[in-house]
Amino acid sequence: MRNVGKFIIDLKQLHKRVFFYRSRVQENINRLQNRLAQTEEPLLKNEIIRNIKIYENLYRSLVKVEALLEVLIIKLETIGFINITTNDILVVKDVLGKMAGDVREIPDISVVVEDLVDRANDILDTFPESRSMLLPSVEETRKIISEAEVIAKEKLKELTTY
Repeated sequence: MRNVGKFIIDLKQLHKRVFFYRSRVQENINRLQNRLAQTEEPLLKNEIIRNIKIYENLYRSLVKVEALLEVLIIKLETIGFINITTNDILVVKDVLGKMAGDVREIPDISVVVEDLVDRANDILDTFPESRSMLLPSVEETRKIISEAEVIAKEKLKELTTY
């Protein structure tokens, strides 16, 4: 199951990339908030506030994606390489597919997510079960997304909104 190990490593690298982007977006929000505090001109203030809101929306998406990746990585590592089943890979693929919408505006990340979905398909081809009979567990996908949302909400408490 060397492919599964590489898949988990790539999920971790994507997680690091999302963390990096989230950190940069947070820095931009902080920079704009400092600039807003020093600006007196109403038109410029409105433009800065608009930009802060754009970055905050991006930040929320990145926090959600980061939390989803954390849950997926923990799930796959906990199961272990030997016990990973076709259903586990299907669930990860389904979550990644749903996650793609949150990062479609960030080409660096969206391309990696798409690649991981393709690689999940490749891994599924190596399992002996018939792919035509397999469907991802909707309940398991919902559970992972729900767990990630709880994590994301905790992380978002640090973000102030205007």
